[in-house]
Amino acid sequence: MGKLESENFAAIVNSNLARCFVTVDGQALRPDSIFYILGSADWSPDYTHMLGSSGMPDSSPELFKMNLKERLAIGTNGTVVSLRGRALKLTEPVSLKLGDNGEGYRYLSSKRMARVVYTTWFGPIPDGLEVDHLNRKRGDDSIFNLRLVTHSQNAKNRKPTFRCRWNPTDKVLLIPMVSGDPVVVHPSQAYAIIKDCNVWKLLHGQRRVAGGFGAVLNPTKSTVKGHFEAYSEFNREGLLEACLALVA
Repeated sequence: MGKLESENFAAIVNSNLARCFVTVDGQALRPDSIFYILGSADWSPDYTHMLGSSGMPDSSPELFKMNLKERLAIGTNGTVVSLRGRALKLTEPVSLKLGDNGEGYRYLSSKRMARVVYTTWFGPIPDGLEVDHLNRKRGDDSIFNLRLVTHSQNAKNRKPTFRCRWNPTDKVLLIPMVSGDPVVVHPSQAYAIIKDCNVWKLLHGQRRVAGGFGAVLNPTKSTVKGHFEAYSEFNREGLLEACLALVA
């Protein structure tokens, strides 16, 4: 464990929050512990009735695993519980409400929840692989619904309606606020360029900036000039001229 993880683990174990956890193996909390989150911290200290002869639950309650870096407990069903004292009541642990980027994916800050769930339970994701939802339901981040695939495999498992959302003739002008050159690409390519959970909202005019970029969908010289007139933060030297040169 790194220093941050060590400090977080110590804070969790030495706090009253530990009373809300019952480990599956009956041992004390460890960095890799799998445990139940109790509905009440005042239950009897004898929890053997909750476990089967193999040490695993006879029924199928959701199990949680600690993610020390994020200070979260990640459930087998994708549920997220904060391990920060002020966000977790001892008598009634509460689940965090996660953001939605408008396309159905759940996000924790700027991190896609499927990746957080997968790495918590199964370890780091190798370079070149992505987390895919087997049942195509983007909000279902249960560990049984996640698998690692290549980008091409992931694309094959998408619903046709999503692939056909943009017309082949659609274009978007991506305008970097701080540095770099503007580009005109198909909207579907914007996700690879702007690595931010709010790309969908940016492309649909619900946000002015995402990941340091502005965007003008199906740009014309008139709409590009209007964008720069409306948002002064994009007025760095030569940027307007570079954008207009890309627009027919």
